[in-house]
Amino acid sequence: MSNRKTATKSNPVSRSRYKAALSLLDWLKSGQIVYADQKDFGSAMDHSLYRHIVSNVIRHKLRLEFIASHLTNRSKNKIDKEALVSILLGVVQLTEDSKVEPYAAINESVELAKALKKPHLKGFINAALRRYSREREMIDSLVQQQPLEIASSHSQDQVRRWKQFYGDEATKGICQSNNLFSSVQIVANPSFDLTAIIEDLQGNGYKLESIHDKGFTVRNPSGLFATNWAKKGALLVQDKSFQVLTELVEHIPKKVILDACSAPGGKLIHFEWSFSKEIETLLACEPNINRLRVLKYNLSLFKSSAHVIRS
Repeated sequence: MSNRKTATKSNPVSRSRYKAALSLLDWLKSGQIVYADQKDFGSAMDHSLYRHIVSNVIRHKLRLEFIASHLTNRSKNKIDKEALVSILLGVVQLTEDSKVEPYAAINESVELAKALKKPHLKGFINAALRRYSREREMIDSLVQQQPLEIASSHSQDQVRRWKQFYGDEATKGICQSNNLFSSVQIVANPSFDLTAIIEDLQGNGYKLESIHDKGFTVRNPSGLFATNWAKKGALLVQDKSFQVLTELVEHIPKKVILDACSAPGGKLIHFEWSFSKEIETLLACEPNINRLRVLKYNLSLFKSSAHVIRS
């Protein structure tokens, strides 16, 4: 996604990737990950990219380390930590579901070597990532031939316990399911042009599924809620099971609606959008003070007319 690349000629590595490299180097040394705060980034999109690539490297560590060893013909312990982190970050951005352009994934990962004060590693990193870019399908197929703990990035002990309890096939299914990208169901604010939202998101690399007249499903929603559409209140997360509620109450009176334990407010807002001409009074009740803050924020974001009551 072009709007995520904030590198310049004078500074060829974006802050997202540089901070990601630093966080992962600390993680490799200490075994603990400490995420950088959003205020350390120029934009919410930069922070979103940072969180996405760091989290994916950690989640898929065993698989990615196998790939790095294959690409470099070295065991992970024989690869400089700075080079290893750069390669892991590059590979995770070159996957099929990544929204990052390949040239940005490779070039900035290579430039990380200089930013990390190891410029002599640039050629080594470049060769590894360009090889992965050329041979990705073959290498990904090779990964799937490895033991399940490597192919799915689960600990050997965890896989062993699952096999003992559930059996081999069920364990394989669990591991595969754990690696699926999350998806969210979105209801679009009727005040916005749904077609424009869809075209813009697809143009920025988002894979939209199950598109209908009120919304769509987004596979791998990383960065979605840092977009201008989300900031303007155009996108409401609403699970399909809750979307059905508006159909169930379509034929009953809706002059007054009270939503008890209303936070975070999704159902209430969806009701308001669906039946704005019928509803005269909309009440949002929430007993929990922390959830109440979330409710008020969302009602303000989506410009709801609901009256808030702390029950």
